Amino acid sequence: MQVAEPAEWQSLLSAVGLEAVAEPSAFRIVVGDSEPARAAGFAPTLEKVRVASLADVRDSDLEIFWEKPLELPVFSLPEGARVFTREARSGAPLVAGLYRNGGAVLWTATAPGKGGIERYPYLIHALADLGAELPFRNDSTWAFLDYSYRLRADPAYLARRWSEAGIAGLQVSGWHFFEPDPARDAWLETLLAACRREGIVVYVWLELPHVSEAFWQNNPDCREKTALQQDAQLDWRKLVDLVGTSLRRARRAGPRVAAHALPLGRRERGRALFRVATRTVGPVTLHSAERGGARARSSPTRVRSLGAVR
Repeated sequence: MQVAEPAEWQSLLSAVGLEAVAEPSAFRIVVGDSEPARAAGFAPTLEKVRVASLADVRDSDLEIFWEKPLELPVFSLPEGARVFTREARSGAPLVAGLYRNGGAVLWTATAPGKGGIERYPYLIHALADLGAELPFRNDSTWAFLDYSYRLRADPAYLARRWSEAGIAGLQVSGWHFFEPDPARDAWLETLLAACRREGIVVYVWLELPHVSEAFWQNNPDCREKTALQQDAQLDWRKLVDLVGTSLRRARRAGPRVAAHALPLGRRERGRALFRVATRTVGPVTLHSAERGGARARSSPTRVRSLGAVR
């Protein structure tokens, strides 16, 4: 990637496998009111604008603020230029691109900043939109899938996109499949088949002591209590006292999640991820379990990730 000042851009570009060089290249980055920028058709006007907040086409709702505002000239752009980032109030262009001679030019109103990401969070995306191929690829990423956010998506499409993104393993929200449901189970079977075709390993993701919505509704006597003796519902998680009767009831359905709903190989069948989110402790969130003579105490501040359990 050709730039006039490689040192200003190396930290950003090297993060995705690109190299900042001063030698001619099909893709160039030009900055502000410089000779290379003027040669590409980006020229300052007499109008000035104070830049403190930005708007990017990739996420118009994202509020981007500069720690130190700058007063910059408003630039005129060459014909055919594509604007990626603007000053939020005036709409003055701050990042724009242009296809040129089989390559492309990316223009920014200022240098990217000391760390490379302080001013323009979507510069790499802009380069990709202009056709730059990023050599960086990670083929060992693991992802979490909450079924409730993707229930209308095509599993085959999702698996292809995950594979293209380098995702090697998937943790599927087991609490949605704790009880039999023909529609959900059919969706899950389709997802598993699609992931096998793409070489993606699938495991069950549990959020114990949350078991499932149906288990919570059907077993009110098994609900965990807070210090105020209220039902322990933390955000969307509805905690169950996994001691005594409730544990036996949950175990009757639990193996279905790992073995029936996720019919993997023998090695994968014995592996699941258990994770409980931490949060601030108070009388509404602090809870203890005491059933049938068995006693167990837990505090959200002391719970940690148990990782993948074989």
